[in-house]
Amino acid sequence: MAVSSNIDTNVQIAITLEEGFRSAVPDYFELGSDDKLHHDPRKVNVFSHRSFSDKKNLFADSCGEVLRFETPQDFSAIKTRLLTNPIFLQVRLEREKSSGNAKYITHGSFIVFINTQNPSVNHQLKEKLDDMELLINQGQKVALEISFNRTLKEWFKGHFEESWAWFTSENSNFCITNYSQRYHDCYNPLIWAVCFPCCLLGAPCYCVHRKLNCVDLSVSVHARVRYTQGITEEDRSELIEMLSRAYSVGLSDGNNMVITEKAYATTPPPYDASDAPRTV
Repeated sequence: MAVSSNIDTNVQIAITLEEGFRSAVPDYFELGSDDKLHHDPRKVNVFSHRSFSDKKNLFADSCGEVLRFETPQDFSAIKTRLLTNPIFLQVRLEREKSSGNAKYITHGSFIVFINTQNPSVNHQLKEKLDDMELLINQGQKVALEISFNRTLKEWFKGHFEESWAWFTSENSNFCITNYSQRYHDCYNPLIWAVCFPCCLLGAPCYCVHRKLNCVDLSVSVHARVRYTQGITEEDRSELIEMLSRAYSVGLSDGNNMVITEKAYATTPPPYDASDAPRTV
């Protein structure tokens, strides 16, 4: 596939509607007879949560939301892969606003591309992965949660003018662990109150037990978000070239990148959902 020589390699996070991505799939994915995208897990990192039904899950060979390993050698391979190859997420963004007894919801299913070659993104990931590797080499059980939740919510929120609404970013995180993923609800006192008395008895015990047996780390990746509609032929060509270039550039080239504060168009995407009121 020909790649434009002037394509912007400084992209940090790219996002497009799932429909747009389907029409501009990079050549390191293959469309299978099951109408899902297949890839070599050694070359592309894909995370898609189990909350997506099998029918809605676009990626056939996803790591899910938890990537488990057993030995330090296994982790070393995972670390190299995460810092070298692109990461893809299948996420759902939603805005909810209530007015009287009506609820207004705008939502969409998106594919998110994380350019791990970008120095800023690479540094944030590497810092926590290095911390995790040190603990693993000391014989510790560790769980690292990598989240893009805040960045994606801020981008999504920027397309609406109302003074108040509730914004959510679902499935925009994943966990790497040699133990288990942390059950976040057990750390929320509000859940304890709602589920009293079961949670009030069980949650504190879970928290203490986990603290004694596992070191929990987390990183919330901050990055610029670039949106590509993937609707027109020009859009699709841009998306394909960007993804191909970012994949082929290599870590050594990525370390030599110079970040520029290029301003991208922020036209709100044509969300695949209506904004019609829903009576509560």
